[in-house]
Amino acid sequence: MIAVCPSHADRAYRFFHMAQSISSPIRIVVDLSVLTTAIYLATATALGHEGNFLLFVWCAFAPTVTVALGFFVALWWLMQKRRRRAPARLRVTTLGALLVAALIPIARELQYLRADSVSLPQRHSFTLFDMNLLGHRDITPLVLPEIRARNPDIVLLQEVTPEIAAKLQSELGDVYPCQITDPRPGSYGMATLVRHPCERLPFESTGYWVGRPQITKVTLPNNNLLLAVNLHGIHPHALIDVEGDEGIAGELNNTVHARESAIKELLNYLEPLHNTPSVMTGDLNATMRNRVYSLIRNGGYRDAWLDTHSLSDIAFRGGTWPFPEYGIPTLLAWILRIDFVLYSKELTPKRVEILPPNLGSDHRGLLVTFGE
Repeated sequence: MIAVCPSHADRAYRFFHMAQSISSPIRIVVDLSVLTTAIYLATATALGHEGNFLLFVWCAFAPTVTVALGFFVALWWLMQKRRRRAPARLRVTTLGALLVAALIPIARELQYLRADSVSLPQRHSFTLFDMNLLGHRDITPLVLPEIRARNPDIVLLQEVTPEIAAKLQSELGDVYPCQITDPRPGSYGMATLVRHPCERLPFESTGYWVGRPQITKVTLPNNNLLLAVNLHGIHPHALIDVEGDEGIAGELNNTVHARESAIKELLNYLEPLHNTPSVMTGDLNATMRNRVYSLIRNGGYRDAWLDTHSLSDIAFRGGTWPFPEYGIPTLLAWILRIDFVLYSKELTPKRVEILPPNLGSDHRGLLVTFGE
C-alpha cells in the first residue's frame, strides 16, 4: 500500500478546486462568445448580408453544417438524457441560433426552385461542354477523348495552360476551327472552342477573376446568334489587398466584394446585348446560396440544372467539387455545386449531365443539351 502524504492530498484537492473555479468562468465566456457568433450569423443571413468571408463560407456550406448540427444536437440530447441532466439554456440557445443561421440560406434557395419558366419561341439547338481542367496537371489525355466522344457544339474550359492550349489546337482543331484561347500558367487560362463561326467580343474586365471572362458570339446553323460567356470567378481564399484593409481578415473580406463587383461589371456589359440569347458557364467559385449567384439570377439568367432535374436530384446530386483526393474522404466529395450553366430565357435546356469523376480534374464537368 502506498501512503499518501496528507499535505500532498490537500494540495491536489485545492488545485482541483481552483481549476474548477477558473474553468467555470472560462466556459461561460466561451459559451457567450459562441452564442454571439451564432446570433450574428443568424441575423446577417436573415438580412441577406454577405459582406465578409465568414458569411460567404457559412452560406456555401449551409446544408453540410445543418446535417452536422443535427447529428451533434441528437447526440448531445441523448447524453444529457442518459445522465438525467437538464440541458443548459445557454447552449440550447446557441445551438438553436446556429441551426437557424444554417437553415436560412437553404430556405432562400426555394425562391429559385419555385421560379416559373418563361416559354419563348425556340430556334436554338446546340450542345455545350464545360469543365475546369485543373491547370497544374495535364489531364488532356482523359478529357480530349471525352470531348470528341460527346461531340458538343461549344466547349468552354477553365484553367488552360499554354501546353493545354497547344494540344487543343493540334488535337481538336479539325473539329473546332474557331478557338479563342487565353492560355496562362497555373489556374488562370481560359479557352472557348466552337465548331461554328465565332468571334470574341472585346470585353476587358477591370475586376478580379481567376480567369478573365470570354464572351464569344457564335453563329449557329440557320444564322441564329448566341453569346457564350466563359468565366472563372475568384476563389474564396484569395487575398486582395486594399489600402486601409490590412491583415488576412480584411483581405479575405475584400475577396467577397471583389467577386460581386466583377459579376456586376460583366452583367452591365451584357445588358445592351440582351436581345441576343446567351449562356453563361464556368467555375463560379460560389454556390447558389451565395449572393453572387443571386446577382446573376436577378440579371435574367436561369439555372439549367434546376430546370431539368427533380427535387431529389437537386437536393442530393449535382455537386461538382471537390474531387475525392488529397485526403478528402469520399463522403465529403462533390458536396458543393460551384460549376454552373446559366442561360437566358430564349433558350430551353433539355438535358444536363454531370460528367464522370474519372477525368482527372478536381471539378466534374457539365454537358448540356439545348433544343426545341
